[in-house]
Amino acid sequence: MLLLGTGMAVDAAGARVWLARAAEANYPPAQTVLGRMLEQGLGGDADPAGAAALYRAAAEQGFADAAYLLGRFHLAGRGAEVTRRPSAGSARRSPPATAMPCI
Repeated sequence: MLLLGTGMAVDAAGARVWLARAAEANYPPAQTVLGRMLEQGLGGDADPAGAAALYRAAAEQGFADAAYLLGRFHLAGRGAEVTRRPSAGSARRSPPATAMPCI
């Protein structure tokens, strides 16, 4: 209500306080919305690392919106350390010699 101004004046800083309380209680929608506020600097200073941590916490609880936002962060290299080494399942590896050809 504070964030949208439903029935009262918009108060993004106040919304951030209430969302932080819900996020601390591990409520995934609040973690995700607070992450967006931290990402955009709405209601206070921007904190990309804090946003990524909240997205991760909500995604680990199975919240799809947070998983998408966390993936978007990783794709852009924001809020997390970026490494340029190939992953264990890198597409650069060749398929095993026993692999069936695609038909």
